Parts: sequence; structure tokens; C-alpha cells
Amino acid sequence: KELAPEGWRIPSDAEWTTLENHLIANGYNYDGTFTENKIAKAMASTTEWISCPFPGTVGNDESLNNSSGFNAFPEGFYSFSSGSFYYEGSVAVFWSSTENGPPDAWSRFLFFDYSGLYRSGNKRQDGFSVRFIKDN
Repeated sequence: KELAPEGWRIPSDAEWTTLENHLIANGYNYDGTFTENKIAKAMASTTEWISCPFPGTVGNDESLNNSSGFNAFPEGFYSFSSGSFYYEGSVAVFWSSTENGPPDAWSRFLFFDYSGLYRSGNKRQDGFSVRFIKDN
């Protein structure tokens, strides 16, 4: 709550799932299908990703990325335990506001060599990106 400006919040895990389902159901999968999670290209920025030869991955033909307008940049993340930054250019990670058992919270990942939006529980002291949503 201290992180978001007034009138905004960090999305819950359920809100991330709603976004994922919306993108899948509305044809944002890289192959135009309406099932399975293949939405990473639709969410990723068109620049800064490490190149990948596999079709449908974020790092393959970046010019086809970001059809949803989400525009996720591969900033990597900060590991509290090591005190270092990792994976710039290959991953974008976003927090949710939902705990996954102390001291963890749910997050979402986009990887340069993967076609889906990946869900994981991670230590809250690590440094991931946030995407705010406006309160209703």
C-alpha cells in the first residue's frame, strides 16, 4: 500500500489471472489460438530482449511483440540474498499483492525463450517490477 500512488494498487494474483485469461480468450496468443497460455509476445516490449531462434518466444522477432500494449521490458530482477541484479534482457518479473505463504508472494514472469506468462511464488524481499492498476 505504501508503494502505489493514491488511487492505484498492485494487482492481486487473481487480477493477473483475469488478465491472462482475457488475453488468451481474445486471440493474443502468438499463434492466434484461444486456448493455452501463449501470450508472452503480446505482453513484451518490442526492444531490449535477448534474441531467441524459437518461434513464438518473446526473443524471436521482437517486432511482433506488444500487440496488447502491456509493453513489459526485460529489466531482470534484484536478488536480496546475493545483493546482485540478474538476467537483464532475458526476463521481466512483476509482483502481485497476494501472499503465497510468508515470506513469499505470487509473481508473473516473461522469459525471452518462452511463449507463456509464467506464475511463481517468490521471496518478497527480492526486487521485481510492479505494474499498478487504477482503483475502481
